[in-house]
This record gives sequence, structure tokens and C-alpha cells, in this order.
Amino acid sequence: LDENAGYSRGPSAVNTVSDEQLARDYPNVMAAGRFFGAAEFDKTFELGLDMVLDEMERLRDGANASQPSGKV
Repeated sequence: LDENAGYSRGPSAVNTVSDEQLARDYPNVMAAGRFFGAAEFDKTFELGLDMVLDEMERLRDGANASQPSGKV
């Protein structure tokens, strides 16, 4: 999260890539860039948290399904 918050403050590279070069050479990065700005920070955080929690639930449910219930 700290790294994501840092992206919203602008580029940290010494030699930054121009918007024109970014759009030409890295269109997917250009398209995703807005999600790393301050305006989208909360949404990006919530999406990541939901993904982590969903995966934890999936693993838990899979572990529970593989254990015998003891019922006959």
C-alpha cells in the first residue's frame, strides 16, 4: 500500500518516460496508470483486499472439504 500511495505522488525515476512514449510503447501500462493515482487509491485498496479475502475463503473451504466429517 505504501508503494501504491507513492505512485500517486508522481514518477520516482530519474529519467521519466514521456506520455507519448508511454502510450506508444507501453499502452497497457498507460491504461492502468489511472488506478495508481490518488483518486483511485481507495478503490484499488478495496479490490486488492477483496481478492485476498476471497482467496483465503477459497483455501479455507477447500481445506474443510478435504477433511472427513466423521458422520456416517
